[in-house]
Amino acid sequence: MKNLISVSFFGLVLLLGLVLTSSAQEGAKGESGGDIELRGLVMDEARTQWGREFYHDFCLSWEASKGEELEKIRFYYQILIEEFTSPQWGSLMQIRINDVIVYQSFLTPRTEAIEDAARRAVQVVQKYVLERDLWEREVMEGKTKK
Repeated sequence: MKNLISVSFFGLVLLLGLVLTSSAQEGAKGESGGDIELRGLVMDEARTQWGREFYHDFCLSWEASKGEELEKIRFYYQILIEEFTSPQWGSLMQIRINDVIVYQSFLTPRTEAIEDAARRAVQVVQKYVLERDLWEREVMEGKTKK
């Protein structure tokens, strides 16, 4: 997992310390100096077994479907997978990228349904990340031309 790091909410503090330490040493190291390059972060706020399965399947599907396009993006993103539970409706899984809701769906407690929902979520999230990166590149090119 070179460009996507998966952590729990509590692991975020440790990860941020690592990133800050790495960026402080960036000036001392060259291109091949072993710096950590963080393009994406996935945080888990699932509350139930179904939510944790969704999160796990999401991360597996993300890694399996990651192509060259995602390796080249410049857009830095934070993916937050949240679960909201309701006795009447079950679990609502919501995925935010940098505080923008890009996916939400109710889960049924069947393993294959959870896997399908995670694969659909990966498709939606990857499409959003790629389109957002393209948009940011166009904006930056427009600024540099002026």
